[in-house]
Amino acid sequence: MRVADTPNTFFIYLFPALFLAILPYSHTITMRLSMLFFTMVLAVIVYRRQRSEIHFPCLRIYLLWAAVAFLSLWGAVEFSYSLNEIKAEIGYGLIAFLGFIVLTRTQQNFVVLAKVLLLSVIVACLWAIASYWHYDKWMTDVYFGGVGDFSTLVVTCLPLFVLLAYLSFKKERTVSHLYWIIAVAVVLYAVLLTDNMMVWLALSAQVFVFLLLVRKGRWKFKLFLILLVGIVFVSAFYAAGKSKGSVNGISSAEFHSMYLNDPRPKNWAMVIEKIENSPWQGKGFGRNTLGNAYPEFRKLELFRHSHNILLDAVIQMGMQGGLVLAAMFVCLIWYFYRLRDVQDSLLTVLAAAGVALVIGVLLKNMTDNFFHRHLALMFWAEMGMLIGLAQYRVRSLAHQ
Repeated sequence: MRVADTPNTFFIYLFPALFLAILPYSHTITMRLSMLFFTMVLAVIVYRRQRSEIHFPCLRIYLLWAAVAFLSLWGAVEFSYSLNEIKAEIGYGLIAFLGFIVLTRTQQNFVVLAKVLLLSVIVACLWAIASYWHYDKWMTDVYFGGVGDFSTLVVTCLPLFVLLAYLSFKKERTVSHLYWIIAVAVVLYAVLLTDNMMVWLALSAQVFVFLLLVRKGRWKFKLFLILLVGIVFVSAFYAAGKSKGSVNGISSAEFHSMYLNDPRPKNWAMVIEKIENSPWQGKGFGRNTLGNAYPEFRKLELFRHSHNILLDAVIQMGMQGGLVLAAMFVCLIWYFYRLRDVQDSLLTVLAAAGVALVIGVLLKNMTDNFFHRHLALMFWAEMGMLIGLAQYRVRSLAHQ
């Protein structure tokens, strides 16, 4: 019995599931890349036997991004560093993207893999909450991540979980609604403890996208009821923690002071000046290229990169790099948006999830840049899963 003929067997899940289970955690590079390698091998086997049914949207733009990154090596300030970053960010990302498109052959594939990722994220959230309660602060350099990458993790996962919730609601099991209430409460409370402000803007944008693109359906009422109950639970935990002094609230005066003293706008202006001096000449691909090319930025706290995904792309690859990266995100948004042309409720929700995922990740990385290592791999793996499910659904509708 061939692997490709049995898309729901244990073997089709093993390595992709282990890869997704490890992905939410930092400092797991060896295991992460090992599982990615075996996932790639499995994907190659499946693709060779089912290539006629598999398509790779936006692949040409992705390869153009890779080409522009390689061209940036011409003016790279640290050639070996930039070359390694191209391998780690673009190369591994491409494997995750294509691999999960190939391996998400059925709806059951998607549900199993998404549940594995959800469970892993919930464990990370519980770990983060327990750590915060124990130390009375968010610990740094931990497996579940610092406040920036942890909050980005949630933004990257939320749309996928909304789609998974939709598939769960279709079964009309009331007990599953309780599970989702608990999951929402745990995730939102963990995010609240990060004291990260941009995450709420990104999450709000994702909810707005769902409201805009999905205009009907009983499941929407259930989803927002679960969100409401989850928010109530989080508020209760927050109030209890604040009364014990374990959660620090931020007053409007403190918020205003944080905004005025934020070094990012001033440093973005400095980055733009550097770009204007040489708009088409990149300094070499890599997240830390800014600090490597301009030592004066190293003296600024946390500014080895510009804290903006598009400014970083321009510094690294020139204006053409920023344009091609923006074009790639636009291509993905357009792919998912066009799915709404098919009159199917699942594809409508899937389209909203795909658009929300891209927009949320972009917004979250406009004031920082965590589109890097495990979080970038998570984005590309989720893109692959969503596209794989979309292709399966389109094939199913065509055969009806």
